[in-house]
Amino acid sequence: MPIWKRTGLYLTRKIGRTLLLFVCLVITAVFLLASFSLKNASNKELARLRQTFGTGFVLQIDTENTANVGVTEVNGHTDSTYIGTKITDETIKKILELDGVTNYTLPREFDLVCTDLKLKPGMWAKTTPGETFTKQQLEILKQNILAYSCTDGELSKNFRTGALEISKGRNLRKSDRSQAVISEEMAARNGLFVGDSITIDVKEGLYQPTNTPHKIWDEPIELEIVGLFHMNFTQQDSGWTSEYGYMENNIYVDQDTHGRIDKIIKDNWQGELIDIGYPEVIFFVDDPKKTDSIIRQIKERTDIDTDRRRGGHSFFTDETDYSGTDA
Repeated sequence: MPIWKRTGLYLTRKIGRTLLLFVCLVITAVFLLASFSLKNASNKELARLRQTFGTGFVLQIDTENTANVGVTEVNGHTDSTYIGTKITDETIKKILELDGVTNYTLPREFDLVCTDLKLKPGMWAKTTPGETFTKQQLEILKQNILAYSCTDGELSKNFRTGALEISKGRNLRKSDRSQAVISEEMAARNGLFVGDSITIDVKEGLYQPTNTPHKIWDEPIELEIVGLFHMNFTQQDSGWTSEYGYMENNIYVDQDTHGRIDKIIKDNWQGELIDIGYPEVIFFVDDPKKTDSIIRQIKERTDIDTDRRRGGHSFFTDETDYSGTDA
């Protein structure tokens, strides 16, 4: 008798054992799938916790030290500016080379830009033209927003702490070019979806006194929307909140776009443009237990100035938690 017939005959006669074996296999498979699922969920949660609590350390310029602050004249206006030791790309590179340091983010990197999108009205939309602000100036101010830059959207402070989360599409990546993440509110107000494009530009009136405030420096920049963010907090309305003061009006852009905007400003700026470097850098470590050791290593180095008595950088453990937004 062929083997397949013997198999069929056995299964037919031993139906009870066959069903029991089948049930045992199904239960085993379910347990295995559940175990893998729990393991993946645990790993994701552990990664999230490492990113949120004690993820690493912060390197920050020390603006509280009076020796680091000088008075400068920019476009006919006197202002104070940072003149101390700069945090540069070279500084970041040196720290990233240390064992245990995995990544970094730039929480205070943003540019003022203009857009033709419909925004949530702020104080400039409610201001009447007069001696202080002309009609042209107000037209620019009420379309003025912040373009936050990030090397990796998931590591950007507002997303890392849970103040913001991606609701549609995805966050920004290091490899992105000419792409943006905007708020659900802005998308709904303008009938926009993931995959659509928006345009931003740098107007002269944003950066210096001029008789041609609407003049666009260089060319407008077109950005593809790759994601929408949801705000996990309620921002209080205020009669003194400007348009860019509302988080829902602002956008996130990739680092390449940020570089293009900075170059446009630098190429068109009248007078000396003061470079203060990066105001703050947050570094991430692969294990929070290594943080103190890494901090000691950096403080012992002579090529990274962390001695605040000499005007060096502020340097402390990152204790970020969820508290709304840093914008």
